[in-house]
Amino acid sequence: MRKSDFDVAIIGGGPAGTAAAISLLRYARMRVILLESSNYNISLPGQAISPDVIPLLEYLNARAGFEHDNHVSSFGISAAWGSNEIMNRDFIFRAEGRGWNLDRARFDRRLAGMVSELGGLVVTEARVSWSSEADGMWNLSFARGVEPKRELVVRFVIDATGYKAVFARSWGASKRVDDQLLAAALVLNTGDGATLSHCLLVESVPDGWWYRAALGDGRVAVVFLSDPLTIRNLRLERVANFLELIRQTVHMKQQLEDAVPEGIPCLRAAYSSLLQPLGSSNWVAAGDAAVSFDPLSSAGIGHALYSGIQAARVAWGQIMGRTGAFGAYAAGIIGTYQRYRRVRNAYYLQEQRWPNHHFWGICHASRT
Repeated sequence: MRKSDFDVAIIGGGPAGTAAAISLLRYARMRVILLESSNYNISLPGQAISPDVIPLLEYLNARAGFEHDNHVSSFGISAAWGSNEIMNRDFIFRAEGRGWNLDRARFDRRLAGMVSELGGLVVTEARVSWSSEADGMWNLSFARGVEPKRELVVRFVIDATGYKAVFARSWGASKRVDDQLLAAALVLNTGDGATLSHCLLVESVPDGWWYRAALGDGRVAVVFLSDPLTIRNLRLERVANFLELIRQTVHMKQQLEDAVPEGIPCLRAAYSSLLQPLGSSNWVAAGDAAVSFDPLSSAGIGHALYSGIQAARVAWGQIMGRTGAFGAYAAGIIGTYQRYRRVRNAYYLQEQRWPNHHFWGICHASRT
Protein backbone atom coordinates (compact mmCIF):
# COMPACT_ATOMS: atom_id res chain seq x y z
CA MET A 1 0.00 0.00 0.00
CA ARG A 2 1.22 3.49 -0.85
CA LYS A 3 2.31 5.84 1.89
CA SER A 4 -0.29 8.52 2.57
CA ASP A 5 0.37 12.21 3.13
CA PHE A 6 -2.74 12.53 5.32
CA ASP A 7 -5.09 10.09 6.97
CA VAL A 8 -8.20 12.16 6.22
CA ALA A 9 -8.94 14.93 3.75
CA ILE A 10 -12.04 16.99 4.46
CA ILE A 11 -13.42 18.88 1.48
CA GLY A 12 -15.45 21.81 2.78
CA GLY A 13 -14.65 23.95 5.81
CA GLY A 14 -18.08 24.85 7.18
CA PRO A 15 -19.45 23.60 10.53
CA ALA A 16 -19.56 19.93 9.44
CA GLY A 17 -16.06 19.92 7.98
CA THR A 18 -14.44 21.76 10.87
CA ALA A 19 -16.27 19.64 13.48
CA ALA A 20 -14.97 16.51 11.75
CA ALA A 21 -11.42 17.89 11.61
CA ILE A 22 -11.40 18.98 15.26
CA SER A 23 -12.75 15.58 16.37
CA LEU A 24 -10.11 13.66 14.41
CA LEU A 25 -7.29 15.87 15.65
CA ARG A 26 -8.39 16.08 19.27
CA TYR A 27 -9.58 12.53 19.89
CA ALA A 28 -7.89 10.33 17.26
CA ARG A 29 -4.58 12.14 16.66
CA MET A 30 -4.94 11.66 12.92
CA ARG A 31 -3.28 13.66 10.17
CA VAL A 32 -5.93 15.94 8.70
CA ILE A 33 -6.12 18.40 5.83
CA LEU A 34 -9.13 20.71 5.49
CA LEU A 35 -9.76 22.14 2.02
CA GLU A 36 -12.14 25.12 1.85
CA SER A 37 -13.12 26.91 -1.36
CA SER A 38 -13.73 30.33 0.28
CA ASN A 39 -11.57 32.55 2.46
CA TYR A 40 -14.23 32.70 5.20
CA ASN A 41 -15.46 36.16 4.31
CA ILE A 42 -18.79 35.13 2.78
CA SER A 43 -21.77 36.43 4.75
CA LEU A 44 -24.72 34.07 5.31
CA PRO A 45 -27.14 36.28 7.24
CA GLY A 46 -29.99 35.05 9.37
CA GLN A 47 -28.61 31.71 10.54
CA ALA A 48 -29.54 30.73 14.08
CA ILE A 49 -28.73 27.94 16.52
CA SER A 50 -30.74 26.62 19.44
CA PRO A 51 -29.46 25.91 22.97
CA ASP A 52 -29.08 22.24 21.94
CA VAL A 53 -25.86 23.12 20.11
CA ILE A 54 -23.92 23.90 23.30
CA PRO A 55 -23.07 20.25 24.20
CA LEU A 56 -21.62 19.82 20.71
CA LEU A 57 -19.45 22.91 21.11
CA GLU A 58 -18.33 21.63 24.50
CA TYR A 59 -17.36 18.27 22.95
CA LEU A 60 -15.24 20.19 20.45
CA ASN A 61 -13.82 22.37 23.25
CA ALA A 62 -15.17 25.33 21.28
CA ARG A 63 -17.62 26.85 23.74
CA ALA A 64 -15.25 29.43 25.24
CA GLY A 65 -14.24 30.74 21.83
CA PHE A 66 -17.86 30.81 20.71
CA GLU A 67 -18.90 32.88 23.71
CA HIS A 68 -15.94 35.22 23.22
CA ASP A 69 -17.24 36.10 19.75
CA ASN A 70 -20.42 37.68 21.15
CA HIS A 71 -23.00 36.31 18.75
CA VAL A 72 -26.42 37.88 19.32
CA SER A 73 -28.53 36.03 21.89
CA SER A 74 -31.98 34.79 20.90
CA PHE A 75 -34.44 33.99 23.67
CA GLY A 76 -37.05 32.09 21.69
CA ILE A 77 -39.20 31.99 18.58
CA SER A 78 -42.29 34.08 17.86
CA ALA A 79 -44.42 32.73 15.03
CA ALA A 80 -47.57 33.78 13.20
CA TRP A 81 -48.36 30.56 11.38
CA GLY A 82 -51.86 29.40 10.49
CA SER A 83 -53.27 32.72 11.70
CA ASN A 84 -52.18 36.30 12.32
CA GLU A 85 -51.88 35.61 16.03
CA ILE A 86 -48.35 35.44 17.40
CA MET A 87 -47.41 32.32 19.35
CA ASN A 88 -44.26 32.34 21.47
CA ARG A 89 -41.87 29.52 22.30
CA ASP A 90 -39.26 30.65 24.79
CA PHE A 91 -35.91 29.00 25.48
CA ILE A 92 -36.10 29.96 29.17
CA PHE A 93 -36.84 26.40 30.28
CA ARG A 94 -33.95 24.92 28.27
CA ALA A 95 -30.63 24.31 30.02
CA GLU A 96 -28.94 27.32 28.40
CA GLY A 97 -32.03 29.54 28.34
CA ARG A 98 -31.12 31.08 24.97
CA GLY A 99 -30.07 30.42 21.41
CA TRP A 100 -27.96 32.63 19.13
CA ASN A 101 -28.22 34.46 15.81
CA LEU A 102 -24.85 33.80 14.23
CA ASP A 103 -22.30 35.87 12.46
CA ARG A 104 -21.67 32.85 10.26
CA ALA A 105 -18.34 33.97 8.81
CA ARG A 106 -16.98 34.59 12.31
CA PHE A 107 -18.34 31.25 13.53
CA ASP A 108 -16.70 29.32 10.70
CA ARG A 109 -13.40 31.18 11.05
CA ARG A 110 -13.31 30.38 14.76
CA LEU A 111 -13.69 26.65 14.14
CA ALA A 112 -11.20 26.65 11.26
CA GLY A 113 -8.71 28.42 13.53
CA MET A 114 -9.10 25.61 16.03
CA VAL A 115 -8.26 23.08 13.31
CA SER A 116 -4.98 24.91 12.67
CA GLU A 117 -4.22 25.20 16.40
CA LEU A 118 -4.62 21.44 16.79
CA GLY A 119 -2.13 20.74 14.00
CA GLY A 120 -4.42 20.28 11.02
CA LEU A 121 -3.57 21.87 7.68
CA VAL A 122 -6.23 24.37 6.60
CA VAL A 123 -6.15 25.48 2.97
CA THR A 124 -8.55 28.26 1.95
CA GLU A 125 -9.53 29.30 -1.58
CA ALA A 126 -8.67 25.76 -2.62
CA ARG A 127 -9.59 24.32 -6.00
CA VAL A 128 -9.65 20.56 -5.48
CA SER A 129 -9.72 17.55 -7.79
CA TRP A 130 -9.50 13.85 -7.00
CA SER A 131 -9.21 10.31 -8.30
CA SER A 132 -9.07 6.87 -6.72
CA GLU A 133 -6.74 3.93 -7.10
CA ALA A 134 -7.21 0.18 -6.75
CA ASP A 135 -5.54 0.21 -3.32
CA GLY A 136 -8.43 2.28 -1.93
CA MET A 137 -6.33 5.42 -1.49
CA TRP A 138 -7.29 8.78 -2.93
CA ASN A 139 -5.19 11.02 -5.14
CA LEU A 140 -6.05 14.63 -4.35
CA SER A 141 -4.68 17.74 -5.94
CA PHE A 142 -5.36 21.32 -4.97
CA ALA A 143 -4.25 24.78 -5.99
CA ARG A 144 -4.96 28.26 -4.68
CA GLY A 145 -4.50 31.45 -6.65
CA VAL A 146 -1.38 31.37 -8.79
CA GLU A 147 0.42 28.91 -6.53
CA PRO A 148 1.54 25.63 -8.12
CA LYS A 149 -0.74 22.63 -7.79
CA ARG A 150 0.01 20.29 -4.90
CA GLU A 151 -0.73 16.57 -5.07
CA LEU A 152 -1.49 14.32 -2.10
CA VAL A 153 -2.31 10.76 -1.24
CA VAL A 154 -4.95 10.34 1.47
CA ARG A 155 -6.62 7.34 3.06
CA PHE A 156 -10.13 8.68 3.59
CA VAL A 157 -12.26 11.61 2.40
CA ILE A 158 -15.10 13.41 4.17
CA ASP A 159 -17.39 15.29 1.80
CA ALA A 160 -18.56 18.47 3.55
CA THR A 161 -19.21 20.46 0.38
CA GLY A 162 -22.75 21.50 1.34
CA TYR A 163 -25.94 21.09 -0.67
CA LYS A 164 -24.07 20.27 -3.88
CA ALA A 165 -22.27 17.22 -2.40
CA VAL A 166 -19.70 17.66 -5.14
CA PHE A 167 -17.37 14.85 -4.12
CA ALA A 168 -20.10 12.27 -3.44
CA ARG A 169 -21.91 13.00 -6.68
CA SER A 170 -18.72 12.52 -8.65
CA TRP A 171 -18.76 8.90 -7.45
CA GLY A 172 -22.38 8.18 -8.34
CA ALA A 173 -24.26 9.32 -5.24
CA SER A 174 -27.48 11.24 -5.80
CA LYS A 175 -29.72 13.53 -3.80
CA ARG A 176 -33.29 12.70 -2.87
CA VAL A 177 -34.79 16.20 -2.90
CA ASP A 178 -38.20 16.55 -1.27
CA ASP A 179 -39.02 20.19 -2.05
CA GLN A 180 -37.63 23.16 -3.94
CA LEU A 181 -37.44 25.70 -1.11
CA LEU A 182 -35.34 28.75 -1.93
CA ALA A 183 -34.33 31.58 0.42
CA ALA A 184 -33.91 35.24 -0.47
CA ALA A 185 -32.03 37.12 2.26
CA LEU A 186 -31.30 40.79 2.85
CA VAL A 187 -29.62 42.62 5.72
CA LEU A 188 -31.30 45.85 6.85
CA ASN A 189 -29.92 48.53 9.14
CA THR A 190 -32.53 50.11 11.39
CA GLY A 191 -30.14 52.61 12.98
CA ASP A 192 -28.32 52.40 16.30
CA GLY A 193 -31.33 53.55 18.31
CA ALA A 194 -33.70 50.78 17.20
CA THR A 195 -34.51 48.07 19.72
CA LEU A 196 -35.16 44.80 17.92
CA SER A 197 -36.68 41.76 19.53
CA HIS A 198 -34.11 39.12 20.43
CA CYS A 199 -36.56 36.40 19.47
CA LEU A 200 -36.55 34.90 16.01
CA LEU A 201 -39.72 36.06 14.25
CA VAL A 202 -41.50 33.77 11.77
CA GLU A 203 -44.52 34.81 9.69
CA SER A 204 -46.33 32.92 6.95
CA VAL A 205 -47.77 34.93 4.04
CA PRO A 206 -49.68 34.08 0.84
CA ASP A 207 -46.56 33.45 -1.25
CA GLY A 208 -44.34 31.73 1.35
CA TRP A 209 -42.98 32.64 4.75
CA TRP A 210 -40.52 35.00 6.42
CA TYR A 211 -38.13 34.96 9.30
CA ARG A 212 -36.25 37.82 10.93
CA ALA A 213 -33.14 37.61 13.11
CA ALA A 214 -31.40 40.47 14.93
CA LEU A 215 -27.69 40.75 14.19
CA GLY A 216 -26.80 43.47 16.70
CA ASP A 217 -26.04 47.19 16.33
CA GLY A 218 -29.42 47.82 14.71
CA ARG A 219 -28.80 45.32 11.91
CA VAL A 220 -31.30 42.61 11.10
CA ALA A 221 -31.39 39.71 8.65
CA VAL A 222 -34.72 39.32 6.86
CA VAL A 223 -35.24 36.11 4.88
CA PHE A 224 -38.12 35.16 2.58
CA LEU A 225 -38.67 31.51 1.67
CA SER A 226 -40.72 30.17 -1.19
CA ASP A 227 -40.42 28.09 -4.35
CA PRO A 228 -38.15 29.23 -7.21
CA LEU A 229 -41.04 30.11 -9.55
CA THR A 230 -42.66 32.41 -6.98
CA ILE A 231 -39.36 34.10 -6.10
CA ARG A 232 -38.61 34.60 -9.79
CA ASN A 233 -42.08 36.04 -10.48
CA LEU A 234 -41.75 38.42 -7.52
CA ARG A 235 -38.36 39.62 -8.86
CA LEU A 236 -36.85 39.48 -5.40
CA GLU A 237 -33.35 40.08 -6.65
CA ARG A 238 -34.44 43.73 -6.72
CA VAL A 239 -34.22 45.57 -3.41
CA ALA A 240 -37.36 47.62 -4.11
CA ASN A 241 -39.45 44.49 -4.68
CA PHE A 242 -38.05 42.85 -1.56
CA LEU A 243 -38.89 45.87 0.58
CA GLU A 244 -42.39 46.12 -0.90
CA LEU A 245 -43.05 42.49 0.01
CA ILE A 246 -41.99 43.22 3.60
CA ARG A 247 -44.45 46.11 3.73
CA GLN A 248 -47.28 43.68 2.90
CA THR A 249 -46.69 41.63 6.08
CA VAL A 250 -48.51 42.02 9.38
CA HIS A 251 -45.64 41.52 11.84
CA MET A 252 -42.39 41.38 9.86
CA LYS A 253 -42.61 45.02 8.81
CA GLN A 254 -42.66 46.29 12.38
CA GLN A 255 -39.50 48.24 13.28
CA LEU A 256 -38.32 48.04 9.66
CA GLU A 257 -40.19 50.98 8.13
CA ASP A 258 -37.14 53.24 7.85
CA ALA A 259 -34.51 50.50 7.65
CA VAL A 260 -31.75 50.91 5.08
CA PRO A 261 -30.74 47.86 3.02
CA GLU A 262 -27.12 46.73 3.06
CA GLY A 263 -26.36 45.36 -0.38
CA ILE A 264 -28.85 43.42 -2.47
CA PRO A 265 -30.87 40.25 -1.75
CA CYS A 266 -28.90 37.02 -2.05
CA LEU A 267 -30.45 33.70 -3.00
CA ARG A 268 -29.48 30.38 -1.46
CA ALA A 269 -30.80 26.83 -1.42
CA ALA A 270 -33.01 25.83 1.51
CA TYR A 271 -34.54 22.55 0.36
CA SER A 272 -34.79 19.26 2.23
CA SER A 273 -32.60 16.49 0.86
CA LEU A 274 -30.95 13.17 1.67
CA LEU A 275 -27.84 11.80 -0.05
CA GLN A 276 -27.97 8.21 -1.29
CA PRO A 277 -25.64 6.50 -0.48
CA LEU A 278 -24.06 8.41 2.39
CA GLY A 279 -20.63 6.93 1.88
CA SER A 280 -18.55 3.89 1.09
CA SER A 281 -15.47 2.13 2.42
CA ASN A 282 -13.20 5.15 1.94
CA TRP A 283 -15.47 8.21 2.04
CA VAL A 284 -18.47 9.59 3.90
CA ALA A 285 -20.65 12.69 3.58
CA ALA A 286 -21.47 15.09 6.43
CA GLY A 287 -23.50 18.25 6.95
CA ASP A 288 -25.69 19.51 4.11
CA ALA A 289 -23.85 17.19 1.74
CA ALA A 290 -25.43 14.29 3.62
CA VAL A 291 -28.78 15.71 4.70
CA SER A 292 -30.31 19.18 4.59
CA PHE A 293 -33.23 20.67 6.47
CA ASP A 294 -35.83 23.39 6.00
CA PRO A 295 -34.75 26.50 7.98
CA LEU A 296 -38.07 26.22 9.80
CA SER A 297 -36.53 23.37 11.79
CA SER A 298 -33.54 25.46 13.02
CA ALA A 299 -31.62 22.18 12.74
CA GLY A 300 -29.09 22.88 10.00
CA ILE A 301 -25.99 24.06 11.85
CA GLY A 302 -26.56 21.90 14.91
CA HIS A 303 -26.94 18.79 12.80
CA ALA A 304 -23.95 19.79 10.68
CA LEU A 305 -21.77 19.85 13.80
CA TYR A 306 -23.23 16.56 15.01
CA SER A 307 -22.83 14.81 11.66
CA GLY A 308 -19.27 16.12 11.35
CA ILE A 309 -18.40 14.60 14.72
CA GLN A 310 -20.01 11.30 13.72
CA ALA A 311 -18.35 11.32 10.29
CA ALA A 312 -14.99 11.65 12.06
CA ARG A 313 -15.83 8.49 14.00
CA VAL A 314 -16.69 6.73 10.76
CA ALA A 315 -13.38 7.80 9.21
CA TRP A 316 -11.43 6.59 12.23
CA GLY A 317 -13.34 3.30 12.26
CA GLN A 318 -12.84 2.60 8.57
CA ILE A 319 -9.12 3.39 8.75
CA MET A 320 -8.71 1.21 11.85
CA GLY A 321 -10.69 -1.67 10.33
CA ARG A 322 -13.76 -1.18 12.54
CA THR A 323 -16.31 -0.94 9.80
CA GLY A 324 -19.52 -1.02 11.86
CA ALA A 325 -19.46 2.72 12.45
CA PHE A 326 -20.62 3.56 8.93
CA GLY A 327 -23.75 1.42 9.12
CA ALA A 328 -24.75 3.02 12.41
CA TYR A 329 -24.04 6.49 11.02
CA ALA A 330 -26.12 5.93 7.87
CA ALA A 331 -29.03 4.43 9.82
CA GLY A 332 -28.97 7.39 12.21
CA ILE A 333 -28.98 9.96 9.42
CA ILE A 334 -31.81 8.22 7.56
CA GLY A 335 -33.88 7.86 10.72
CA THR A 336 -33.39 11.51 11.62
CA TYR A 337 -34.44 12.59 8.15
CA GLN A 338 -37.57 10.45 8.18
CA ARG A 339 -38.67 11.86 11.54
CA TYR A 340 -37.89 15.39 10.38
CA ARG A 341 -40.04 15.00 7.26
CA ARG A 342 -43.05 13.83 9.27
CA VAL A 343 -42.81 16.81 11.63
CA ARG A 344 -42.17 19.29 8.81
CA ASN A 345 -45.11 18.00 6.76
CA ALA A 346 -47.45 18.28 9.73
CA TYR A 347 -46.29 21.83 10.40
CA TYR A 348 -46.85 23.00 6.82
CA LEU A 349 -50.33 21.46 6.82
CA GLN A 350 -51.24 23.75 9.73
CA GLU A 351 -51.25 26.69 7.31
CA GLN A 352 -54.55 26.45 5.38
CA ARG A 353 -55.34 30.12 4.65
CA TRP A 354 -54.07 30.27 1.04
CA PRO A 355 -54.64 26.87 -0.62
CA ASN A 356 -54.94 28.46 -4.08
CA HIS A 357 -51.61 30.26 -3.96
CA HIS A 358 -48.84 28.48 -5.82
CA PHE A 359 -46.45 27.96 -2.90
CA TRP A 360 -49.00 26.57 -0.45
CA GLY A 361 -50.68 24.55 -3.17
CA ILE A 362 -47.50 22.65 -3.95
CA CYS A 363 -46.73 22.32 -0.23
CA HIS A 364 -50.06 20.72 0.52
CA ALA A 365 -50.10 18.56 -2.60
CA SER A 366 -46.78 16.98 -1.61
CA ARG A 367 -47.71 16.45 2.06
CA THR A 368 -51.25 15.06 2.09
